[in-house]
Amino acid sequence: MFNQKRKKRLSLEIPTNVKLINWIRILKATVLLWPVITLIYLSKGLSFLEIGTLNSIGSLIIAFLEVPLGMVADRLGRKRNFIIGQGLTIVFLVVLFLSRHFFEIVVAEVIFSVATCFISGTDTSIVYDSLKYEKKEKEYGKILSSNSSAVIFVSIFVAIIATYAYSKNRNYIYLWSLLIYTIVFLSSFFINEEAIYKEEKKAKSETEKKTIKHHLFTMLSTYKTFIFVSLFSALIILLISNLYQFSSPILVRNGMPVEFTGYIIALSKIVSILLLRNSDQIINLIKNNVFIFLTLVLACLLAGLLFVNGMIYWSILICLSFSISDFLQPIISKQLNELIDSHNRTTMLSITSLLDNAFFTVGDPVVGYGIDKVGYNKTFGIFGVLLFLSFPINQLAKKKRTKS
Repeated sequence: MFNQKRKKRLSLEIPTNVKLINWIRILKATVLLWPVITLIYLSKGLSFLEIGTLNSIGSLIIAFLEVPLGMVADRLGRKRNFIIGQGLTIVFLVVLFLSRHFFEIVVAEVIFSVATCFISGTDTSIVYDSLKYEKKEKEYGKILSSNSSAVIFVSIFVAIIATYAYSKNRNYIYLWSLLIYTIVFLSSFFINEEAIYKEEKKAKSETEKKTIKHHLFTMLSTYKTFIFVSLFSALIILLISNLYQFSSPILVRNGMPVEFTGYIIALSKIVSILLLRNSDQIINLIKNNVFIFLTLVLACLLAGLLFVNGMIYWSILICLSFSISDFLQPIISKQLNELIDSHNRTTMLSITSLLDNAFFTVGDPVVGYGIDKVGYNKTFGIFGVLLFLSFPINQLAKKKRTKS
């Protein structure tokens, strides 16, 4: 009995790099800036259209830089990209604190978007390859799920603390966020890139020259279903990202004190944890229609905004929307990965991110403009109608896929 427990413990021992990245992810979840970022933008005098434009600028930069910088990371070192990205994040925070006008905030957004491009994919690659180096890559899913649960749990308290700190003194938000990002930056130097990374880069350098260009030209014909699913999921991500960004202003507009808005987001995280911990039972209950069923629920809730208003309805909508999104993300990720082969996986997932951000470049200003002109209810209500309209296209694509 003792030997069995000891063997199980040894099999679950994970490399130092993996522990370090997991620690960094949890640390970054404690940053107080993001739950109240829209309130900070509004306090600096930005309109909703300007906030949408800001997001669009960031998405455009990410769309152009993410794939090239990902290739740089594979060839020259992921640790280097990771450190540069964390350093630029600190610069972004300082510039944002000092900014007073829209164009100054644009500079901060550009810096943060470039930082995001440097970081994107590097942490996941370091984790997976560190496990692969020790022949423990099969544990990747379990480790990722465990870390995600910890991040969600931490975010429950962060959402409450952030809104409370904003109502008291927003400088506390900047100081705490700066402290966390500084610790993350310093922690990044302890990442150890094994020799296997260099060997893989040499092996991949020749194949990349032959394959990357080919995929960029042939993805429309070879991966039609993959691209469609990516764009369909981008619609949901666009919705949730905007709903998250505007959740505090929406609840405040409907009569909720700003310090209590964090409790709604925290409640959504509790529901997310419950859904994720019982995901197998939920999937077995709804079977293969879980994605369609939950997306329809989301569309119904949103469309209801065209007829119903009030703090209670918005609270329920925000809570359930975030929970459904957290639950759907692993399902969407699994669907996308099933549609591509291992040899092309990194390239195609990078292209997916590029497509998403190109989608957001148009969508974010449209949402901001809609809120400015017709308000929250009609803007997000129309979003629900669009989700409904996307289902016939989804079913048509499925029929074509089964025929082929």
